[in-house]
Amino acid sequence: MTRRWIAGRIVGGAAAVPLALLAVGWWHTRPGGRVLVADTLYRPLVAVALALVAIGRCVAEEHRGRRAGMLVLTWVAGAVLGFGAWAAGVFGEPTQVTRTAAPGGVGRTLVVVHHGNLGAETEAQSWEVLVESGSGWSARRWTVFEMPEQFPGDGAFTSARWTGPDEITVTTDRGVRVFGVDPRSGRPAPTGSVAE
Repeated sequence: MTRRWIAGRIVGGAAAVPLALLAVGWWHTRPGGRVLVADTLYRPLVAVALALVAIGRCVAEEHRGRRAGMLVLTWVAGAVLGFGAWAAGVFGEPTQVTRTAAPGGVGRTLVVVHHGNLGAETEAQSWEVLVESGSGWSARRWTVFEMPEQFPGDGAFTSARWTGPDEITVTTDRGVRVFGVDPRSGRPAPTGSVAE
């Protein structure tokens, strides 16, 4: 074994690191996952690009055309990142995010996210209501309510608001849903629906 072969194996193995971090970030996107871990590590395009660069470096160490191979894979990684950023902006990045602290300073935040561009087809848009409990590394995120965009009169999302420190009311044009929030964990649960 030569130094070049060992270095190539180390760099090639380094390609697994961004993918492992991506897996940890993905795990924390589940309800109740840690907010900072999910927001920091769940970056699929960055992980894939870093893995491609590491693999390119490994290929460069083992083959004569190392510079060409590294250059090609680096350009591919850049193209993946560039296309991904463009696609995210066109095909579904949130266009509206509102954050409202719970009344009474209980350390919870109501987050309403509108996914999809305002000019996109209605079917490509959706609403998500989340509650974040805690702060810093201990902050957790829970899904309260999700729904696809609807036409007015068909159950279109209207609003989500705190109606108490442990209660969230979600309103559509067809009714109201009330969710209680557990004071200890921050986990939301439906408590009832009121038709309008």
